[in-house]
Amino acid sequence: MEGRDRRYRFAIARTVAAGIADGIIAGVRDPDAYAAALAGQVRGVAVAAIIDPGGIDLRAIRAEMEYAVDRLA
Repeated sequence: MEGRDRRYRFAIARTVAAGIADGIIAGVRDPDAYAAALAGQVRGVAVAAIIDPGGIDLRAIRAEMEYAVDRLA
């Protein structure tokens, strides 16, 4: 499990770092920390949806997450 989690975070961090290098992404200072924070957010949403499926609007959350990622550009 730990290895998969590290690979997941590494893939996110690598993508963010490439975006920073290309000038596509601004506003991220530490791609590794960003990857950990994003992975944690995604997990938190997943747990909330399991605990209270009727109380979580996954479409609205996805729209907000897409907006947040778009703001990095």
